[in-house]
Amino acid sequence: MLTGYSGAEFTQILVNMLDLAIDPSRLNNVFEIGDMVNRTIVERNKEKVVTLIYDNAPGLETLFQEGYNPRYSLEELSEMPVNTLGYSYAKHMHDRQLKVLEYNGNESDRYQFFFKRLRQTHDILHAVTGFNTDNLGEIGLEGFYLAQAMLPNVYYLMMARMSHILLDDKIFEGQSYLESLLKGFLMGKNAEKVLGLRWEEMWFNDIQLLRKKLNIVC
Repeated sequence: MLTGYSGAEFTQILVNMLDLAIDPSRLNNVFEIGDMVNRTIVERNKEKVVTLIYDNAPGLETLFQEGYNPRYSLEELSEMPVNTLGYSYAKHMHDRQLKVLEYNGNESDRYQFFFKRLRQTHDILHAVTGFNTDNLGEIGLEGFYLAQAMLPNVYYLMMARMSHILLDDKIFEGQSYLESLLKGFLMGKNAEKVLGLRWEEMWFNDIQLLRKKLNIVC
């Protein structure tokens, strides 16, 4: 085994990371990296990973026990007052022509439930933290995640995105990549723990007051 992977597995994840480094906008590579990490190093260290995540995400265990899987309409959210979380999130999605990720059925595996929840709330956190969805913004949000909990797949995504600066004249913007990562990490470190929150029950909250309550300084 090499770093928790077989030779073939490690080669495949490096290929996926290189593809993402070349084109950070390729969402398929993001999913492939996450799924590969889940099938390998996470699966082989499941108990440790689950403990590290759930211990750092108050409320997550309750969500898991409930099978929390809310549904909502972006069109309805877009009609909310402009100062609300719901409106801010809907605008974020519409401006970027993004679709809501929906999952069917209850998840009986604690890690898979969290991983599903992470994907469901990813763009909500973009709206809350103010990070854009370009490569720099994703690096910033990944820094936020890593300050909140130990998330194996996020380390791989972050390293792949950071590697983009090595492939062309982006090297001259390297400092901005580090600044975005540091900004996100410090934001996540200073914030309340948010990975187990019921964001979908906060749509009517004033987003500025919500940030203040959670100590998220954009």
